[in-house]
Formats: sequence, C-alpha cells, structure tokens
Amino acid sequence: MIAFAASMIIAAALMQAAASGQRQQFVACLKQTVEKANAGKMKPENFGAFARLNCATQVSGFKQGLVSFDVKNGVSRKRAEADAELQIEDYVVGASEKIDPGS
Repeated sequence: MIAFAASMIIAAALMQAAASGQRQQFVACLKQTVEKANAGKMKPENFGAFARLNCATQVSGFKQGLVSFDVKNGVSRKRAEADAELQIEDYVVGASEKIDPGS
C-alpha cells in the first residue's frame, strides 16, 4: 500500500516536471515571438493569431501535457482541454501586453 502511494506521488511529480518543461518551451517561444512582433512593428491586436501560429508546436505540446496531467488526476477530458486553452490564452494575452503599441 505504501509502495503504491509512493509510486503515485513519483508519477505525479514526473508528469508535472514534463508539463513544466513544455511550459518553459512555450514561454521561450512567446518571448521570441514578442521580439519578432516588435521588430516587425506588429499591432498588439494581431499578436494572438501570430503567436499561436509561430508557436504551434509548443502550444500543442504544452496543451497535451496539461490535459494529460489533469485527466490522470481525475478531471474529465473536456474540462481539462478547456482549462488548458484558458491557460494558453492567459500566456498569449500576457505576452501581447509586451508589444509596443507605438509600432
């Protein structure tokens, strides 16, 4: 019983670490995308679509990690996907606030 509980805790920590790595990759991509957007004098309102396109691989990996983690912890897939989308949108909106509006 104790071994099972310990293995579950270790598995959860490993899944969370994987999601953390995917999060770091996504954030790094957003940072580069902000730099590109500012260099290209992009308007802030155009950034969301640009970021999702430019960071599509990272968005997908991050979302998959978030959904997998939640589903393995008892959250329904539909709810986990909706929560992941909200989290991704928060990151994109936060990054869009770094766009120079004078561009």
